[in-house]
Amino acid sequence: MRIFFSKHAISFLISLAILTINLSLYSYGAELPTISSVTPSSGFNDLNTTIQITGTNFQSDAKVDVGTTSAIDVTVISSTIITATVPYGITAGTYDVKVTNSLTYSATFVNGFVVNSPPAEWTSQTLTWTGGVGGATTSTCTLVLPNNTYRMYNPGIGFRSSEDGLTWPDSTNTNINEMGATNPAVITLKDGTYLMIYGIQQHTSGPPTERQYRATSTDGIYFNKEPTDAVLTGENDFASVPDLIYINDDTTLRLYYVSDSLPSHIHTATSIDDGLTWIKEGLISITGGPIGQQDVDPDIIKLADGTYRLFFATPPVDQSELGDLRIRSAVSTDGRNFTLESGSRIIPSPSEPGAIVIDPDTVLLPGTTDKYQFYYGGMISDTPQVLRVAVPRFPDISVSPDSHDFGNVSIGSTSTAQTFTITNTDTDTALVISTITLAGIDPSEFSIQNETCTAQPIPQSGTCTCQVTFSPASASAKSVILRIQSNDPDTPTKDISLTGTGTAETTCTSWSDVIAEYNKYVSGNSTWSEVINIYNQYVTKPC
Repeated sequence: MRIFFSKHAISFLISLAILTINLSLYSYGAELPTISSVTPSSGFNDLNTTIQITGTNFQSDAKVDVGTTSAIDVTVISSTIITATVPYGITAGTYDVKVTNSLTYSATFVNGFVVNSPPAEWTSQTLTWTGGVGGATTSTCTLVLPNNTYRMYNPGIGFRSSEDGLTWPDSTNTNINEMGATNPAVITLKDGTYLMIYGIQQHTSGPPTERQYRATSTDGIYFNKEPTDAVLTGENDFASVPDLIYINDDTTLRLYYVSDSLPSHIHTATSIDDGLTWIKEGLISITGGPIGQQDVDPDIIKLADGTYRLFFATPPVDQSELGDLRIRSAVSTDGRNFTLESGSRIIPSPSEPGAIVIDPDTVLLPGTTDKYQFYYGGMISDTPQVLRVAVPRFPDISVSPDSHDFGNVSIGSTSTAQTFTITNTDTDTALVISTITLAGIDPSEFSIQNETCTAQPIPQSGTCTCQVTFSPASASAKSVILRIQSNDPDTPTKDISLTGTGTAETTCTSWSDVIAEYNKYVSGNSTWSEVINIYNQYVTKPC
């Protein structure tokens, strides 16, 4: 006996089956999660990176894994948003991001997060001393004057002038010649006069002490000490290596200085009377990753957007000794609470003299708004090392177009290839593309072709290309990320969003076709399997 089902009966049976599956999942308290994005898509392995995962059906007990590493500080904001922290220390590489609800129901974002090694150091060079080196072992303050010449203040306290910041004559006295005078910080006040805050060190049988004094000048060359007493003393009678800046209200001075007994740390104080009196603010904070157990030698700059960047010296992670100091940096919106940046700006190298690097001294290059260089000194045991200068020289990646929609493509077909052009917009350094991969929800339905970028470095202002095609396997919207990794320190991972929609063939089977085929079957001209086939086409490809 043959049993026939109407269109509505078959639809009812299908709906009932789907409902049964959903009720089964619901009865166990588990819904299948999905992931649509991970932001940011990359981080450095010497920092903690907070990511936001968006998707659906996240439960309050959801767990997050990056590869085989469990994320920390996982917070389920809602059923569609999770925040989590990727901890520092993961080996550089590309990892899937997995969200797991209770009873192990999970979703995976393929190649969802890239862990990068820290960026390279800044490029350094030795300076030229036309008048003899004479005490050019370090600098705590260099100014670029309105005429674009440089003036450097050295411990001692003397100054030098330079036309290009690279070639320097011998030092000239500034009138501050007290025994132990050192570490000058100089800033131009709003009335055009120069303010110097400097230390006087005293070495006795106990720990050394240093207090901060004030001097002013009309020309920035010859300074007069006023008042005669110290304007700032630190914890344990030690305050050293000062640096000055106007904070964002442009009326208040902030002084950064080293204080505390060993291990030492950076403190701040503010003044509203041109440095005559100071109100201590206490320790700054540096979070976001591990540093050594000391942070010293502060050098603060204000960036074009009003935020702050702090350069400082610190030993290797988890060490407290002053040996093997390297210079790192951190950024802040308020000048007090800083977030660590990846990598070291300068690291002492066994291949060149010097056991430590100290005293970063940063200047904005004339005629620019965002290009800096800094001077730094060092020591070989107890022997002075000549002052050097370091500048960032890194490639800069650009990709065109920065996104692409392939539009509607029939199932089983392949789209026209889309070409992406990668450009090294820097004029100094070659761009190295390490990998180009696909990440996200539907990586299997896109394909990278004719890729010429990883074969060799891209020279200054050079370009390379790669192509991507779209081959949908089912009728629905698709998305993927074209992920480009390079040695650009600002954008080590460049993501290009790609979308497309898989569509059924333009021809379809209507319900009247099914009825007609059924009539043929009844009259003996068709088989029952042919009727079922027509019905399946109708269900999957409705008109």
